[in-house]
Amino acid sequence: MSPRLSRREFLALAAILLLAAVLRMGWPGVAEFKQDEARLLQISLDFVEGARLPLRGIDYSIGLPHPPISAYLYALPLLVPFARTPPENAPLAAGLFLGALNTLAVAGTWALGRRYFGARAGLIAALLYAASPWAAFYSRKLWANNLLPPFVVAWAFTGLLVFVEGRKRWLAAH
Repeated sequence: MSPRLSRREFLALAAILLLAAVLRMGWPGVAEFKQDEARLLQISLDFVEGARLPLRGIDYSIGLPHPPISAYLYALPLLVPFARTPPENAPLAAGLFLGALNTLAVAGTWALGRRYFGARAGLIAALLYAASPWAAFYSRKLWANNLLPPFVVAWAFTGLLVFVEGRKRWLAAH
């Protein structure tokens, strides 16, 4: 990995992240919002408003419950009062939050690729991820699984730090 970004690489990365942000956060009202999304957001709203502490998420299609971590994460944007007043703002706030997290996953993909495979590989990986239609589509839908990409990138990065570079202090984060 080269320690400094060249001006050219910085501009390319900025363009890629702008593309990722537009595809993931542009037109937030277009994303579908049905029963599962509404139930997940209601659990998060109840948590923010102090009605109850989520002990489980929504159910999988086979009837088993998701863990409550997605309800906790979707509660973060709802802590801002104008994100839930009027109530129609809550799905938009949660969708923009999800889009922002998934844009961070694109940045993490670039950083991981750049560190281990070089600047060109990092930019190509980030561009492919940013422009992927399915990645953009799922970055808009309020499902528990769609919160995973930034955490998967962080998991892979910390794993490489520990097991490839021998940086043992990252083991707890991994």
